[in-house]
Amino acid sequence: MRGQLVSCFIVMVLLLDLSRASAFHFQKCWDGGAFNSMAVYIVEAKRNGVDLAPADEIGVFDGTQCVGYRTVASHHPSFLTPLLIETSQDDGAGCGFQDGHPVKVKVWIDSLAVEIDAAVQFYDIDTGDSIAPVAFAGNGSVALGFDLVYPPPAPDISVSPDSCDFGRVRVGRSASKSFTITNDGEAALELVRIACTGADSSLFVAESDETPFTIQPGDSSFVNVGFTPTFRGAAHAWLTILCNDPDEGTVKASLAGAGVEPDIAVAPPSLDFGPVYVGRQSLKEVDITNIGDDTLFIESLGLAGRSPDQFDLPDSGRPPHIAPGESHRLAVAFAPAAAGEKDAVLRITSDDPDENIRDVDLHGTGVLPTFSLQIDVNPKQGGATTPAPGTHLFTEGEV
Repeated sequence: MRGQLVSCFIVMVLLLDLSRASAFHFQKCWDGGAFNSMAVYIVEAKRNGVDLAPADEIGVFDGTQCVGYRTVASHHPSFLTPLLIETSQDDGAGCGFQDGHPVKVKVWIDSLAVEIDAAVQFYDIDTGDSIAPVAFAGNGSVALGFDLVYPPPAPDISVSPDSCDFGRVRVGRSASKSFTITNDGEAALELVRIACTGADSSLFVAESDETPFTIQPGDSSFVNVGFTPTFRGAAHAWLTILCNDPDEGTVKASLAGAGVEPDIAVAPPSLDFGPVYVGRQSLKEVDITNIGDDTLFIESLGLAGRSPDQFDLPDSGRPPHIAPGESHRLAVAFAPAAAGEKDAVLRITSDDPDENIRDVDLHGTGVLPTFSLQIDVNPKQGGATTPAPGTHLFTEGEV
């Protein structure tokens, strides 16, 4: 094994580019020839199980001082073809490693423009066995390797759905929707805060496990969001999630809904039937209109007031349900049973939230039919008497 490393050392020295300038990321702290050099043989240089790219660099450090470096070039370091990095001991000028200081390795990933501290494994040069960390030593040598895990395992949040429309919800009532939060990453996802935010956030409530809590890789958690409108019209907010996802620390799902309610309108506000003969009937109509944006439920139709028995609802039947923008025409009858003024109230009960009872005043007058009499008390003998139009002629026997 040692003979192989020495042979490789000769090849590496021949290939070593001594004209390196400041174009490289790592810059060693010494110039000229190395003093009491310690040979560092890189026998493995990988990231996530794959050999480093040619433009990547490996730097050997004593603390913050770079005491040697190399680009990977076309090498695939192994025990048979190690990559040699020549280091220099401090010659008293303050540049170079100190005996007994720990050997540290940093890696420059050129494609990502990132510098990473490498966790290295040290090996016995003769046997290839793993050994404990080795310190710097003048005129010494060491073999080491590493397999970087980069980017490090990280959580990856996904939220489904990414938007939710609760649709039309009656003012004062509630609707609920469920969201799924999944960790698609390789590390634990910590949910720091879950809340509803935005202009109408007070109308939306997020219900989940108490934050902070954790979702393991591949697992999911559920969040229920409730919408309770307090006014008519559109509402908008966000389900906002704060987490430790490195590139999506804040995730938002849009929330929308509309508060709706019925609104009753009745026309005309009163009905005057005028005079109606006793025993006869007069009909008039009332229009009940829903000017709101949700179905209006008519709960009852009835008559009240001083003379409700003088009025009738001949075709009321089952109280109607009236869609937004639609109307229902209701017939009202006045059928006086006696002469005189009659008053009542048509009472409409509905689920209108602020006018659940609407009254329509009803008025009419019952009248008796009138007629006149013409009586001839001294009729001429043998003569005929002709009644005047609109009169009834009584005979002497009828008087």
